[in-house]
Amino acid sequence: MIAEQRVDVRLNRLLPAARTFADDLRSLCEPVPWCDDALRLPPDLAAIASHSLEFRLGALYLQAKATTLAVRALDPRPGEFVLDLAAAPGGKATQIATAMGNTGVLVANEPRNKRVAALVGNLERCGARNALVTSVLGSQLARSFHNVFDRVLLDAPCSGDGIVCKGRHMLSFWSPEDAVEKSVLQIGLLRAAFHMLRPGGRLVYSTCSLSTEENEDVLIGLQKRYSDLVDVHQVPHLTDGGLAPDIAAHYPASFSGCARVWPHLHATEGAFVAIIGKLAESQWNTIEEDAGALLRHEAEPPKDPDGWSPQLAARWDFEPDIPDGYELVG
Repeated sequence: MIAEQRVDVRLNRLLPAARTFADDLRSLCEPVPWCDDALRLPPDLAAIASHSLEFRLGALYLQAKATTLAVRALDPRPGEFVLDLAAAPGGKATQIATAMGNTGVLVANEPRNKRVAALVGNLERCGARNALVTSVLGSQLARSFHNVFDRVLLDAPCSGDGIVCKGRHMLSFWSPEDAVEKSVLQIGLLRAAFHMLRPGGRLVYSTCSLSTEENEDVLIGLQKRYSDLVDVHQVPHLTDGGLAPDIAAHYPASFSGCARVWPHLHATEGAFVAIIGKLAESQWNTIEEDAGALLRHEAEPPKDPDGWSPQLAARWDFEPDIPDGYELVG
């Protein structure tokens, strides 16, 4: 469904400038039910938002309201040790820094080097002084950080079927096969994110996809590795997982606590959010290094594409369902 596009902004409370005009702006805009700092602009303001002085100074951040739900679910607190595992371009990272009041430490990691500049620029523009920017693969981080982060956000690379509503041109970037390929990467990244979370901490897994392949099936992939340690919680701000009963019946009952934002129901981009708790410490296995290899091959042509499926089946205990006529290329 191609929906009329509306413009949403988030007030950046880290900067005094945002506090000076916040009340006036709120009186002109629609509120976002799950994020107090997010507002939907009226058409006359939407047309000039990205050219305004407030935007240039970092007091406003253009951010679709669907994407603010993940950080609200993460609920980061001042003084905590927080990881944003795939942080570029920085919308959620700056939202996390705001919630933390620029205290504690936010590790904003972006494994794709070409996207780091945008992340750094947005963090600086928005005054996020508690952020430490890194650019390493998720599997490499998991070798160094064992059961330590209070909160972890994984806004995973995905097929993006939830943002097709932006316009027909978005269909050129999406295919059903992409969801199957991305799910392999997502499982590896989610396992790495979960390992780095401390027991009792909170992990949020989010995508801009609405398919079960990239969401519930990825949670199943996490449970296969850490079955006794995974505790899926209810997303408090939006209580509809959005699955028909006959589909939901194929998944654990706890998965009903996950949330979906639907373009036709919520007048914004599509999104999925899951809150995951950790019951005890985990061990990191070298088998998970495949996650890093797959992420690297997302941007580079594979040297041996025919070797991927056997490697995944043998080492991950996870064999992707590749349609006839297709091959897994990273």
